[in-house]
Amino acid sequence: MTNNGNVWKQRIIRPQFSAEQEYNYDALNRISGMYESAAVNRAYNYDRYGNRYVETSSSQIPSPIAPGPTMPGHFNTANNRLAMTGTGFDAAGNQTTLAPYTLEYDAEGRNTVVKLSGVSYATFSYDGEGRRVRKAMNGGDTTYYLYDALGQMAVE
Repeated sequence: MTNNGNVWKQRIIRPQFSAEQEYNYDALNRISGMYESAAVNRAYNYDRYGNRYVETSSSQIPSPIAPGPTMPGHFNTANNRLAMTGTGFDAAGNQTTLAPYTLEYDAEGRNTVVKLSGVSYATFSYDGEGRRVRKAMNGGDTTYYLYDALGQMAVE
C-alpha cells in the first residue's frame, strides 16, 4: 500500500494461474494505470465528471484476472450519462433500455416490468412502503418477499 492507503501492488493466485498487478495513481488518488505480469497494461483517463474509462490498452484480449472494457467509455457530455448503443434512460434517470431488454417503471420510479423482445419477461409488485413484495417470471416462477415489523426482509 502507498502512504495514503492506495493499493500499490497485489499478487493474485488462481487455480493454474497467478499474476502480479501494479497500480499508479494521479494527483487526486484516482487510478491512472494498471500493469500486470500477464502482459496486460492499461492507462486510464477521466472525463470532466470524474468518470473513468480505458484510454489505452496493450492488449485486445481481456486479462484473465482483470476483465474490463478495452474501449473508451462513451459519455454524453450534456447530461453525464452513458451514451452507448443499446442503453437508454428516461427523463427521470431510470434505465429504460439495456439491450435486448426494456424496462418500465411506475410513477414512483420503481421497476415494474422487464420485457425481452417486447414480451413480458418479469413483473414486480410493491407494497405501500415501496418495498418489492412480488417478482413473477415469464416461465411461471414467482417469488414473494415478506417483511418483519422493522421493515427488514424476513422471508423470500
